[in-house]
Amino acid sequence: MSRSSPHGAPRSPIFAAASCGYLVRVGQNGLVFEGFDETWPAVGGGVRLHERSGGVGPAVVLLHGHRRTQATWYRVAPLLLTAGYTVVCPDLRGYGQSSKPATKPDHGKYTKRAMAGDILALMRQLGHERFAVVGHDRGSCVATRLALDAPAAVTHLAVLDGVPIGEALARTDARFARSLVAVVLLRPTRQARAGDPGRPGCLVWR
Repeated sequence: MSRSSPHGAPRSPIFAAASCGYLVRVGQNGLVFEGFDETWPAVGGGVRLHERSGGVGPAVVLLHGHRRTQATWYRVAPLLLTAGYTVVCPDLRGYGQSSKPATKPDHGKYTKRAMAGDILALMRQLGHERFAVVGHDRGSCVATRLALDAPAAVTHLAVLDGVPIGEALARTDARFARSLVAVVLLRPTRQARAGDPGRPGCLVWR
C-alpha cells in the first residue's frame, strides 16, 4: 500500500482514519483499508483523484457524501472485497486528498457532471469499462449523473440518503438558505466558557 501523496508527504494510518471525521479501527496489521492499494491517478483537466481499490470480481465504485472522504466506506469496502467484488473508493474532486481546482464564476469545475466524468475516467484507467455505482448524500447526485451520462458503463445504481435534486433546488429560496446557515454554522454547544470556570454550561455559538 502506498502511503505518500503525489507531493511526497508521508501519511499515517491515523491521518487516513481521521480524514473521514472520526477515528476508525485499523486492520490487524495497523492499516486502514487493509488489502487495498492507494493511488492518485490523473483523470484529465489537471485533476488527480485519491483512491483506494482492491479485490477481484465485478467492479463497484463507492462515492462519499458532503464533508466526507473515501474513508466513509471503511466498514463496507472490506466486506464487499471479501464477498468477491473489486471495490474502488475515491475522494471526489474538491474533497480529501483529491485535486481542488480553482473555481470559476459558473462553478463548472464542481458540477456533478464534472465529478461524474472524473469517476468514469478513473474506472477506465483502472481497467473497468462496466461497473456498479453506489453514492451517499452528495455522492448519490454524482452517481445518478454518471448513470445518466454513461448508461453503457453503469450496470447498477444505488442511491443512499439521496433526494430528488431538481425538486430540492426548486424549493430552495432565500428563506431556506438563511435557515440552513443558522442550522449548520450556528449550532449551539453547551460547554464551559474559556476563562470562566465559574459558569459551566453556558451557551456557546460556533
